[in-house]
Amino acid sequence: MSLAAWLVSAPLTAWYFQQFSPIGLLGNLLAVPVASLIVITGFLSLILGACLGMLADLFNHANLVLIYLLTTAIRGVASVPGGCLQVQPLPSWVLPAFYSFLAVWRFKLWVNKANGEGEPVQESH
Repeated sequence: MSLAAWLVSAPLTAWYFQQFSPIGLLGNLLAVPVASLIVITGFLSLILGACLGMLADLFNHANLVLIYLLTTAIRGVASVPGGCLQVQPLPSWVLPAFYSFLAVWRFKLWVNKANGEGEPVQESH
């Protein structure tokens, strides 16, 4: 999912802000799982905390630790030299061409999966 998010957002970032962040993929690989845990612990704090206040405290403290880890990791990724590069404005045809390529590639993968291609062959003994 992180790769998909990066593939979709990187050209838009380059188009609108004239920036390309090759380190963004690593940032997403770190941030998405931790952000998911933050949402889960927040949800558990609300649900279980309604039954027992001590559980709300426990999950809220876990959430604070996770938020600290997330912000520390993102600051670390953002400070990598060359992690964000200024790029020239993209020609108007680049975005439609790139997203068309992604759509065709994804459709081809879907067709191959539907036809059973790409699956490991079972050897008979």
